[in-house]
Amino acid sequence: MKVLQGSYTALVGEERLPLPMIEILRGSLCDDPHERWNNESLDLWLSGRRLSPLVAKIEKRAARDFTFNNGNYSTARELAIAMALNWEAAVPYIIDGRLELWLRRSLDNKDKASAVGGVVGTVGTGDKRLPNDILVAKICMILDSGAPIRYKGLSVMPDGIGSFLALAMVEGGDIRILAEALMREIPAVWFSTRDAYNPDNSVLEGVFRGQKAYLDRGSIGYGIERVLYELNESMPCLSAATVEDYVIELRDLLPALNGAAKKGEQKGWPVDRHVAAFIAARANFEIDRQMLDLASPDPTRSCMGMLNLLAVIQWRLGQGALYGLAGWVGGLMHPAINTFHSREKRKTLEKEIPRMVREGSLVELSRLLDSAEDHHVDDAGFAEARQAWLAAQKEIHDIETGKVSYHDKAMQLAQQTAALVSVTISFITVTLLLIAKVL
Repeated sequence: MKVLQGSYTALVGEERLPLPMIEILRGSLCDDPHERWNNESLDLWLSGRRLSPLVAKIEKRAARDFTFNNGNYSTARELAIAMALNWEAAVPYIIDGRLELWLRRSLDNKDKASAVGGVVGTVGTGDKRLPNDILVAKICMILDSGAPIRYKGLSVMPDGIGSFLALAMVEGGDIRILAEALMREIPAVWFSTRDAYNPDNSVLEGVFRGQKAYLDRGSIGYGIERVLYELNESMPCLSAATVEDYVIELRDLLPALNGAAKKGEQKGWPVDRHVAAFIAARANFEIDRQMLDLASPDPTRSCMGMLNLLAVIQWRLGQGALYGLAGWVGGLMHPAINTFHSREKRKTLEKEIPRMVREGSLVELSRLLDSAEDHHVDDAGFAEARQAWLAAQKEIHDIETGKVSYHDKAMQLAQQTAALVSVTISFITVTLLLIAKVL
């Protein structure tokens, strides 16, 4: 009844009401959002001003009902609702042309009929083939342009997608259909079926295009978690380590992780998918390199990416000592320590890390483990040691295979020793002569 006669008639019916009450009810229950009363209209009504009366727009009825899934429907809006509730069953009625013919002949709505015909024309084979799910979604939007996005049981207005996702994430609901709708750019389909241009829709369309890019990547810092925080500016971080602290701003994140560490809640890494996505969505400074390292499949690079990401936040926001968090992170740095080849260097780092932890400085910990100069010295020393080892291995192999005999090797060693002794004796002789001459 609400679809056919409007919200006012559905709620009030034949009830006799005072004229002022009818006026405010018609205004506030108007189904057209552009004509519905706003705060200004209510203020005028309260001051005694008479406003133009709103008349309910009755949905146009068809000369002959459309039979679908054992039901008869006389309006396009009714049919759209029925098809949205019977997703798979709607496909044959759309593809075989029955819907377009009904719109053109029985409903006498050539615009909708042409729009449906255009969509059906894209159903074919090859790269441009339109999937059935998108087909039904688009047809429902054409039949009922004032309705929300309808997709496989999902029904939500574009500006409500963020709130819908937040509720589903908090309550542990199924978000797969919403994620699929964003991946398939269903909001863009909704915008393309609007009757008139709206600049707000252009802004929203750009926003949702960005969300698809986040879903496409899927790695830590992206995925559905990134979409959640991008679409909800006031959404707190839902990581298990921070959820009780209701962290909304980035400057509150590290103290919350520090508190979790002090409580003994160090489960896994401090940077999980929610923390990474929250940082990426809230940071107003450059963190691309750190995020790229964090998402690396190489455990050492990922470990350093996590440390550097937290360190840059502590540095950029000027946050003080974080003893608990530093201890948590410091205990995870074994992969970074093992990147050094020198045993002495590794022992030095194992002694230095506890000192950095006691200072509560992630920045200094990052400088210690991510020093380009130290890595260069270590790599050079390793290369030199490797060359010496290879030379020794070659020498052993030559002796074992007879390329160099023990006699030859002994002669070579004797010659080298004789040369060294000769040089030494010469040096001593010259020194003594100089001393004697001086005396």
